[in-house]
Amino acid sequence: MHQGMFASYGHNTYTAAPDSSLQDVRGEKTIFNPANPAEVPMFGFTYGHRVRVVLEMHKKSSGNFVINLRSGLDIIMHFNPRLNERALILNSFHGGRWEDEERATVIFPFKPGEIYTVELVASGRNSVYIYVNGQLLYEFRERQSGNQVAAVQVSGDIDIHAIHQIMIGEYYTGPGSGSDYSPAPSQWQGGQSGQGGQQQGGGPPGSGFSREIYNPTNPVQVPIRGFPQGSRLRVVLQMLDKGAGTFSINLKNGNDILMHFNPRLKEKSVVFNSYYDGSWGYEERPSGSFPFEKKRLHTVEIMASSNNALLVYVDGQFLYEFHQRQQDSVSCIDIGGDINIHAVYVS
Repeated sequence: MHQGMFASYGHNTYTAAPDSSLQDVRGEKTIFNPANPAEVPMFGFTYGHRVRVVLEMHKKSSGNFVINLRSGLDIIMHFNPRLNERALILNSFHGGRWEDEERATVIFPFKPGEIYTVELVASGRNSVYIYVNGQLLYEFRERQSGNQVAAVQVSGDIDIHAIHQIMIGEYYTGPGSGSDYSPAPSQWQGGQSGQGGQQQGGGPPGSGFSREIYNPTNPVQVPIRGFPQGSRLRVVLQMLDKGAGTFSINLKNGNDILMHFNPRLKEKSVVFNSYYDGSWGYEERPSGSFPFEKKRLHTVEIMASSNNALLVYVDGQFLYEFHQRQQDSVSCIDIGGDINIHAVYVS
């Protein structure tokens, strides 16, 4: 066993991260930009419960990180990618001792300096499914009950952007469970499933999203069938350290733009507008501090509320309420600019 990894990460003083959950999203607890190492309390990990960690690997480091499902001093599941070995280690720690180590025989998915979403899904049959950027990587058979999980711990040579804990949804029984979700094959296939490494599909039951697209081309257009009350759009992106420092997220209907969201780094301002019949409307600029920084990961969330209102959040903080000026139905989401688009989620 690799006891050094436990000395490095398992005995860290984990910081209880502050809650940045969106009040409008039930059953989901979200922590943005926590200290590293981070710990988020949980009340069990069973029957469709999910943990989604958005992280960026350090460019120059040993390249190791850890995600633990912890119960007291025990670790129900220890997930430990090691870049220097190009190995994925899984284990559990019980009664003061490491148990039998598992090394996943898959193509190693992690690279220095890259952004990843690692997702843990409780299967409901005493196992945990592990996804990386939407692709099924491994199934770990629990050696202790997931009912005992009291916290998720994240640490290592990474920047932690977000930890999402989803506590609702139908029971998830894995691939072939009868849902319309089509997960990737059980062996990791890398990021070559589309232009620019794009991977897309529906989310597993309980994810809250019907479509999940990872690493799309820039710009990207996502066709949708309306954006009625209760709909959600989540975009995980990184401002580039070059160019004009601007990007846009547009909710469109044909050539018209029902909502134009346009952060401008040089002006330190965010511009909202609409575009109809070949003409721009009047600009709306929220007051308050500019929420974006170069080279930093951000999560932009847009939620359709009542009275044609669109609520916009950045990293869990409410930014603005934009009222649509036309009643047209959204047919496309258009995203582009001086950014690296990591993921787009649509419900």
